[in-house]
Amino acid sequence: MDGMRYRLQYDYVPKLNTISPTFNTLSFDFRKYWKVDFDYHFLARLSTGTSWGKNPQNFMIGGIDNWLNYRYNPDAPIFGNSSGNFTDQMDIYYFSRFITPVRGVRYFEKSGGNYFLLNFELRYPFIEYARLRFPLPINLYQVRGVWFTDIGAAWSGKLQPYREQGILPFGNHYEDMVSSTGFGLRIFLGYFLLRTDLAWEYDGSGFSKPRYLFSIGGDL
Repeated sequence: MDGMRYRLQYDYVPKLNTISPTFNTLSFDFRKYWKVDFDYHFLARLSTGTSWGKNPQNFMIGGIDNWLNYRYNPDAPIFGNSSGNFTDQMDIYYFSRFITPVRGVRYFEKSGGNYFLLNFELRYPFIEYARLRFPLPINLYQVRGVWFTDIGAAWSGKLQPYREQGILPFGNHYEDMVSSTGFGLRIFLGYFLLRTDLAWEYDGSGFSKPRYLFSIGGDL
């Protein structure tokens, strides 16, 4: 794959009655693909958005689409005061937008009326062909590898990247930001693409233990 694509989107929800929510949302997604070699490709993606109005849309950043062994932030505003009960403010639930991927970071890790997300990937061949007989007969074709780094933030009001007011990106714990890095495999199993990733979350002061992720679906 070589080239680029982008999307500029504007959403408007008008006020239909005295209790209905109303907001404006402007978002932009830009992706650039470089063909390094015949089988090697590099991706850079920028996604960003902002929402305003009486009931601004809520962006929740973290996780990956169709995450099978998912983890989530129980303190996210979508859960209200308890992880077992959804908030009474149903507009937060129905009108929130989920921003992914930030692999190795929990769903809903950060939230707010503004966000940005940077994704970088190096894709390369890993296994051209493998035929397994035990425990099940499986033929694997074109298993691909990927190295990735994800950096993003979600906030309301003024962006505060770090807890301490400093400019150093290391040794300064994140406040509104999230990031991770790692590598994974993309395995086509006939009917769907299985994504397996090993990721380390970086919180500004250090890396987490390795986290294993299993998900299904296409790549960026």
